[in-house]
Amino acid sequence: MSSRDLSALDRTVFQPLARLLQEAFAHGLENDLIIGKMVSGGSAQSLYEVTDTQNYEIGATRITRDFRVYQYAKSDGACISGQGAEITAIGLVSYQACDADHAVGATTINVPACTHDAITENELKGGYCIIYNGSDNNVQFRRIETNEAADANALFSFTIDGGLNEAMVDSTSAIEVFQNPLRAVHTSTSDTKPVAGVPASKITAADKYFWLQRSGPCWCAPQGTVIGNEGKGVYWRHDGSLDDPESTFGLTTGDVPAGCTSQYAGHLLEGDYAGVGPLLNLGR
Repeated sequence: MSSRDLSALDRTVFQPLARLLQEAFAHGLENDLIIGKMVSGGSAQSLYEVTDTQNYEIGATRITRDFRVYQYAKSDGACISGQGAEITAIGLVSYQACDADHAVGATTINVPACTHDAITENELKGGYCIIYNGSDNNVQFRRIETNEAADANALFSFTIDGGLNEAMVDSTSAIEVFQNPLRAVHTSTSDTKPVAGVPASKITAADKYFWLQRSGPCWCAPQGTVIGNEGKGVYWRHDGSLDDPESTFGLTTGDVPAGCTSQYAGHLLEGDYAGVGPLLNLGR
C-alpha cells in the first residue's frame, strides 16, 4: 500500500466497484487489492505463490493494477497453468422441501435429513443456496457464511449472508445447496465440468492453495483453428484449451465435435496460433 493519503477516496459502498477501484489506484494504491479475509494464522501469499497451507478464504478476490482478477482456490488434483482448471463440485443438496418454518430476517437455515455427502465444519463457506417459495419462480439466493459438520444424509444448518425477505414455510418452501465452487478444482479432460479459470502457476497435486485467474489478459493453450479468419470469440474445450466458434458449434458438420463445449472463454487481444500468443482477455 502506498504511503499517500487515501482520505479523499470515495467510500460510498453503493458506488460501482470499477469506480471505487479507479479512485483507489488514483489516490496511491500501488499493490494488488485483495477482497476477502485472511484466515487465522495465515500470511500474505503472492500472486504466483503456491502453498500447502491456506492463507485466505476460498474465493477471496485479488485485483491487480491492470485489472486482472483472480480468486483464491484449492486444488483436488494437478492443474496446468496454461489451461483452464475445472470445477469438481456438482451441488450438495438437490431440491428438498424444508421441514420447519423460518421467519423473515432469519439468517440460520435448517436442512432436513436428505441425500448428501458428509461435510466438515465451514466446508460450505463461500458456497450458495437457493430458497424456493414453492409456488412461483421467486427465489432467495444467498451466500453461505458458516455451516456445522454433518454426517452423510444427516440434517444440518448453515448461516447466510443476509436475512430472509420472505418467510420459509414448512413443507412448502424448498432449498438447494451448493459447495464453494473454488474449493476443488483441477485440470482434466471431462467435457461435463465447467472451467473455473486459469491457474496463475503450475499445480502439481491436490490440497494446494493458489490464485486462479477469472478475467483480464492472460494466455491459454489454443487449438490450431484459433486463427484470424475464424473470428475473435474463443471457447473452452474439454481439456481447458481454447477452440474457435466453428469447431465449437460444429458449423461445418451440423454436430458439435467430441471434446468441444459451448462455454465462452473470452476473446483474443493480440496475436493468434499462427503468430504470437495469442493473448486472451479472459471472460466470465
